[in-house]
Amino acid sequence: MKLEITNPQSPLHCSVMLQERRKSGVPLTPDFCREILTSSANQSVAGKLLDMIENRLSAAPQEIDAYLPYVEAMVSRTVTTPKIIEKAANLVNEFFPYDNYTAEEYAFSCRFAALKSTLQIRHALRRNC
Repeated sequence: MKLEITNPQSPLHCSVMLQERRKSGVPLTPDFCREILTSSANQSVAGKLLDMIENRLSAAPQEIDAYLPYVEAMVSRTVTTPKIIEKAANLVNEFFPYDNYTAEEYAFSCRFAALKSTLQIRHALRRNC
């Protein structure tokens, strides 16, 4: 899924929205993820949202299907940092139900595995240069 910025907000505004949501105790929802992702492409905001998704899935792992499109949307943005890709890959590896893949889900997890491998190679090359 690719989400365009249709309601631009400052990263500070989005961070405040995330912080207020966390403090209020209101559970994270896919609609809230969409609201944030259509408001900002800021990497700090994406990292905080991934943390919230991870917390939600820790409490309700059966909801992975509802959140995967938003995780993929964060990774597919052209401004995604290696840290966000790695965090997303780890989240998918932790919560994705590997025992009952559909073909589409398998392709999705393979994309994350490839991204993570690419990151590890880049990191090794930078360290050796």
